[in-house]
Amino acid sequence: SCENPVTCSATFTVTAAPALMLTCPVNQTEAACQTQASIDSKFSTWLNTVSFGGGCNTMLSNNNTGAPKACGGTATVTFTVTSSCSNSMTCSATFAVDSSPVMLTCPVNQTEAACQTQAAIDSKFSTWLNTVSTSGGCNAVLSNNNTGAPNACGGTTTVTFTVTSDCQSPVTCSATFTVNSSPVMLTCPANQTEAACQTQAAIDSKFSTWLNTVSTSGGCNATLSNNNTGAPNACGGSTTVVFTVTSSCEAPVTCTATFTVTNAPTVNLTCPINATAPLCPTQAQLDADFAAWLNTAGFTGGCNATLSNNNTGAPPICGGTTTVVFTVTSSCENPVTC
Repeated sequence: SCENPVTCSATFTVTAAPALMLTCPVNQTEAACQTQASIDSKFSTWLNTVSFGGGCNTMLSNNNTGAPKACGGTATVTFTVTSSCSNSMTCSATFAVDSSPVMLTCPVNQTEAACQTQAAIDSKFSTWLNTVSTSGGCNAVLSNNNTGAPNACGGTTTVTFTVTSDCQSPVTCSATFTVNSSPVMLTCPANQTEAACQTQAAIDSKFSTWLNTVSTSGGCNATLSNNNTGAPNACGGSTTVVFTVTSSCEAPVTCTATFTVTNAPTVNLTCPINATAPLCPTQAQLDADFAAWLNTAGFTGGCNATLSNNNTGAPPICGGTTTVVFTVTSSCENPVTC
């Protein structure tokens, strides 16, 4: 009561809550073709790389529903930090697994020429099979349904290539390897007919030329032959020839043609009619009549035919008889007489 009142002040402070801090994991991408167990383990480790701090009664949570598939995929996780002294804080990060799709490229369709050896075709077919290419896939295995090269004489093999892998359905493609065929083409000479009365040398020459008008193509290791036994006789006849092509890729191919020489015309000889001279002619008249009579002999036909007679002269003018034998000789029949 003897002095003024004395006062003092004091402060009670609650320190501010530390600021809320949240750092998401770094986005992470894993290579394809790992096991699911490996991916699960790495995903779990990745989730734990989140960091946070501050706040009061802070709690961290995330909406993780599991690691992505080992065959490829993405998991985006939202991390949330709640605190009793501040608003919640979120961030998001992504954990990805690469995929590895199968890439399959078939060989280009290939065609080989005919008439190679089977060994050559087998070798080329084997090389062709190996031109298939593939990439990607997990534990991928390439196979094909090849049953062997086509026949060297001609044919086609279609091959289906298949890649099986852990992460997708089998992938297939097909390609074709072909060997061309070469069928034999055989064209016989046209049937030919030659006139009679040529020389045998001329017929032989024409026959030889005719034989060479045969034509052939195709075939593998093809050989042309014929059963010719020679030209027909120049006096008439036929030769039928069978032409044959043998080859390594088909049964023999044959055709038949005929070369003919027409038959020589038959000799027809006509003798003079028996004649009697008038009485008492002159020798000159008788000789003339006899000569005219001889010339009434005639013939047709034959080849290179020649008419002759054995005449020794007219009979005497005082009486007598001359008998004459006329003969036709030709190159294609025996002499004909009258």
